[in-house]
Amino acid sequence: ASKYSTPAPNDKARILVLGDASVGKTSLVHLICHGTVIPGAPGYTVGCNAEVKLHERHNRNYFIEFMDVGGLAKYENSRSMFYSNINGLILVHDLTNRKSYNNLRRWIKELLLQISSNRNTNWTLKDESQSHATHAHHGSSSSMVAAKSVHILELEHDDKASTSLPLLVVGNKAELASASEYTGFLGADQLGRDSLAVSSHDPRAFDRGTHSGEKLEALINRCLERSLAQYTSYGRVDRLSYRPIIPLPSLPSASSTSSSEGSPRGYDAPSSPRSQRARAASSIP
Repeated sequence: ASKYSTPAPNDKARILVLGDASVGKTSLVHLICHGTVIPGAPGYTVGCNAEVKLHERHNRNYFIEFMDVGGLAKYENSRSMFYSNINGLILVHDLTNRKSYNNLRRWIKELLLQISSNRNTNWTLKDESQSHATHAHHGSSSSMVAAKSVHILELEHDDKASTSLPLLVVGNKAELASASEYTGFLGADQLGRDSLAVSSHDPRAFDRGTHSGEKLEALINRCLERSLAQYTSYGRVDRLSYRPIIPLPSLPSASSTSSSEGSPRGYDAPSSPRSQRARAASSIP
């Protein structure tokens, strides 16, 4: 159990998980959220399967929502309802099925068609660094020892009204394929070169200290930064530090107020019962 308090309702981030049917998205999400291998063989996901992971950062707890969207073609027209309000993206492919990797570009295009205001699907990848604290284990305890830089991808597209999306590419079913079978086609471009090779049947695949675990944690932290820096009624506020990101709107000056009620220009002060009766009497012919 976590030693920190229960997260507030808005202390969360949402990560979309996309990929072809049968690549193992549901098994991966279960492993990430629960740290255990999913029992049995899960069936096809109908619609969306949502799982929640409790994530600790800066001595606080956060909810991380993973939206595992069904990959069957017959759901193509309905699954876009799950593409809104996301803070990050995980693309999953099958290391034994090269076609599932090639189809990742189709999934990116389908997503961008829904989230771009101008329906522009042109995209590029940017390599960013995320500061990540490592843990030293001493028996049953652990301590923070250093911060190192972990590279994660950002999916950028030509819609200037939208921000880029932190991205993690995961190749599943590593236990069924040798590295020599998939390193060739994965090394052809940046999307493949940054792909993880994991097995959803390995309960330690995303353990802290492993390469996959560090990449996943860096993605989650970047998604939290995107989620927690949001607009509030007081301006855009970074809720990790509670400091404004952009200047707060200035208050109306004395010269900008008008009317005998003293209300700011553009707003109607509530009328008193006496003034309402006076207006009603003056309207009688």
